Amino acid sequence: VTANLNHKFGDFTTKGKISYLYENTRIRSMQVTGFGLAAANISALDAVNGDKQISSYDRTEVAKNIFGIADVDYKDKYILSLLYRYDGSSLFGENERWQSYYRFSAAYRLTEDLKIPGIQELKLRASYGTAGQRPHIWEMQYETWFLDNGTISPNTIGNKDLRPSLSKETEFALNTDFLNRFSFEFIYSYTKTEDQFVRVKLPAPAGFGFQWQNAGTLEANVLEATLGVNILDKKDFKWNLFVTWDRVRQKILELNAPPFTHGPGSNNTDVFWFREGETFGIVEGKTWVRSLDVMANQLPDSDDPGTPVDETDINSYVINSDGYVILRGTEGTINESPIGYDGDNDGIIDTDVQIADMNSDFNMSFATTFRWKIISLYALVAWKQGGDIYNITKLCMY
Repeated sequence: VTANLNHKFGDFTTKGKISYLYENTRIRSMQVTGFGLAAANISALDAVNGDKQISSYDRTEVAKNIFGIADVDYKDKYILSLLYRYDGSSLFGENERWQSYYRFSAAYRLTEDLKIPGIQELKLRASYGTAGQRPHIWEMQYETWFLDNGTISPNTIGNKDLRPSLSKETEFALNTDFLNRFSFEFIYSYTKTEDQFVRVKLPAPAGFGFQWQNAGTLEANVLEATLGVNILDKKDFKWNLFVTWDRVRQKILELNAPPFTHGPGSNNTDVFWFREGETFGIVEGKTWVRSLDVMANQLPDSDDPGTPVDETDINSYVINSDGYVILRGTEGTINESPIGYDGDNDGIIDTDVQIADMNSDFNMSFATTFRWKIISLYALVAWKQGGDIYNITKLCMY
């Protein structure tokens, strides 16, 4: 339900909106799977000779949202926008059902007061706002149990104080149109997201293994730029080009929980690490010695009598054709093997070495549209510079 108001008095133009949104979603599902039918082409569950696997759930989600927006424009050059929102959701913890958010933005069209040769439009703008993210798993706030063949065991303890994660974003931007052909936009934004959802491992006396908590804070610095060019603008011919560029940097500021890993490969292999002060998107794991200088710093204290050379002597090592340090004389034999990195020289290969970073140096894209009468052609080229790709297929083969 929405009510709009538009009114102009003097040099002021005002617009307002008040809205109420109600959501009610119920999802019910039952699934029974069985194999080994007593008769062919009979899709009846009582025809299954073997065991049946049964699962079901019934979930209801209710949300109520009330928000108001007010926009004020003075002489078409000073612009102000305000928003207030009051959200309630059944996904929030019992003690945190309602949350409030807001946003205010301001813009100044500089060229309305100052004429600059070659520049048709120059606008400066800034915004600050807050927003919340609902829990992405329905049962986060509830106590959950495992049920296996009639045996019940505890899983996660409930959390009545589970809040939505809260994002606070500040944005500054510049927009300009110049030379009757070009447009340019530059944006800087800083976002700090508090109360991230973290599945925290609990000590044994708790009786439950885990609890979903608001335990993390993540920051993001983003730079964005867009350049638009009207190459042709005729009656039957139109051709434009847009070039975009962005760079994103994210960091975990706080983690009120023990460091944890996520994603495939958490069995002592390459993993995504989440710890306080860490860049978001870092992969840690084992790495291999590729330098004789590094090898000299981690020579073993004693020699294994089963090896043909003295392992405590740096002259017993060479770099093979693949660039790895190996024992001299083993290249091309079944005994050839890379040597794991041991930074603290305790005889144990380190498993927490940063070996990859998912974050790109920057991203760019080139988009162009050509129109001739009723025919339109569009092309897009996307470019990601830097950033490592996680090869899950290769990991599974290992």
